[in-house]
Amino acid sequence: SSPTQPFLTYIWGDPTQTGTLTLSGHRFTITATLAAALRDLRDDARRHRTWADALCIDQTNIPERNSQVSLMGLIYKVVAYTVIYLGSSTWERDKVLQSAPYFSLNCYPSWSQSQRDEIVQGAKLEILNRPWFFRVWVFQKLILSRDP
Repeated sequence: SSPTQPFLTYIWGDPTQTGTLTLSGHRFTITATLAAALRDLRDDARRHRTWADALCIDQTNIPERNSQVSLMGLIYKVVAYTVIYLGSSTWERDKVLQSAPYFSLNCYPSWSQSQRDEIVQGAKLEILNRPWFFRVWVFQKLILSRDP
C-alpha cells in the first residue's frame, strides 16, 4: 500500500452474496459488501486508488495472507487515511455524522429538542451496532490509523 492511498476497512459479509469488479481488464468476484463500498467511494470526476484486502492480498495464498496480516499495524500507521465503511447509509446516520461532534439537528428548527435527541440517540445506536464494530481488528484500526 502506498502512503497516499486510502486503506479501506469493511466487513466481508456473507460470502455467498457477491458482486463483480473489472480491474485492469481482469474480472474479479468480490463480496457484495466490498462492491457496495467501492461503489459508494467511486468518484467519476477523478481517478483514485484504494487498498482493499480482498483485492490486494491473494486470499488463496495462505503464507502471503498471513504475512500481510502481520504487517497490518504498520500499514495503518503509514497510510494517509483509513476509510471505514459501515455499510449503506440512512438519513439519521448521515445527520449524526454531518453534525459530529455536536450531534445537533439545528437545521430542523420546527422539531422539538426531544425529537432531535431521539433521532440522534437512535442513529448513534444504529451506527455503533453495525457489524464493523464487532470485529477483532477494530481497536487496532482505530488506534493505529493516522486519520480514520
